[in-house]
Amino acid sequence: MRAIRILAISLSLALALGAAADAAQKVRLHTDWKMEVSGDIPPFFLGVEKGYYKAEGLDVEILDGTGSGDAVRVMSAGSYEFGFADFGSLLAGRIQGAKVKAVMGLLQQGGGAFLYMKDSGIQTFKDLKGKTIAMSPGGSEDASIRAVMAKNGLSMEDVKWTYMPGMGKVFAVLGGTAHATGTLWNKMVPLMEVKSGKKVGYFSFADLGVNILHKGVFVNTDYLAKNGDTVRRFNRATQRAWMEAQKNPEAAVDSFLKSFPKQAKDKPMFMEVMKLSLKMIGTENTKGKPLGWMSEKDWASSQRVLVDYTPGMKGKALPAGEFFTNDYVPGVQQAGMAK
Repeated sequence: MRAIRILAISLSLALALGAAADAAQKVRLHTDWKMEVSGDIPPFFLGVEKGYYKAEGLDVEILDGTGSGDAVRVMSAGSYEFGFADFGSLLAGRIQGAKVKAVMGLLQQGGGAFLYMKDSGIQTFKDLKGKTIAMSPGGSEDASIRAVMAKNGLSMEDVKWTYMPGMGKVFAVLGGTAHATGTLWNKMVPLMEVKSGKKVGYFSFADLGVNILHKGVFVNTDYLAKNGDTVRRFNRATQRAWMEAQKNPEAAVDSFLKSFPKQAKDKPMFMEVMKLSLKMIGTENTKGKPLGWMSEKDWASSQRVLVDYTPGMKGKALPAGEFFTNDYVPGVQQAGMAK
């Protein structure tokens, strides 16, 4: 009789646990690019594989994107629960009325840079004078480039600009039709070196005095107002996953490649992108704070670059608090924290 009672209790517990697992809240993370070539997202896959999100009662689906600007648009429309994209695009979108807010900063050091082939003869920033540079029109990258030129002794007229979207500008450098390109050093240096078999150099915009916050998690403001606990749980699992990736980047990359086995041959490249990306976590203003915490100074300076160097944005600056909140970052205790 006792054995039957124990068995019944065990079955009840198993059913209860199964029901709890079945009841996991489904949420989607909309990324900024085609995932199979995005080397800065493996920690999210690590969090899924390790069960960090499941432990928070979340069933997370990670989705492709088509650019940060598009990610901001669909998140503003309330199409997804969470986004991971360029904060420069979030700044621009919010100034123009997008209903989005950053809730966790991850890659906070700006990733923008001028990339060039090391055998091109370019050695210093001033060597770009008279050269052809490929770039994408508009957005935070365009504003960063204008600011870098102005702050470092070159005018926009000192170089020849060729405008093209996405990967086109990278292949312009690889193909020899451009001397340099404005893009992300953490992602594109490893890719260009693999594609060309040559060394790639870069001039970091941050090193040249221009730093626009790079990437993190953001949400729709209406969703945030109604789902604060979900955001807090998602951030808690995300922080855990990224901290684990810092200790073991290979585990993160391996988790990622399980979803994209055809990319396994490029594991060394993804490893390099992951290691470079992890160096971008935090800024001078976030030292001593929990992973994911964001500085008002960083948001204010990022907005200043965007507003000052984007045509038509003069006088449109918003209070920095309009763009972000630390209330949902694990380890942060603040008065008036949203529930």
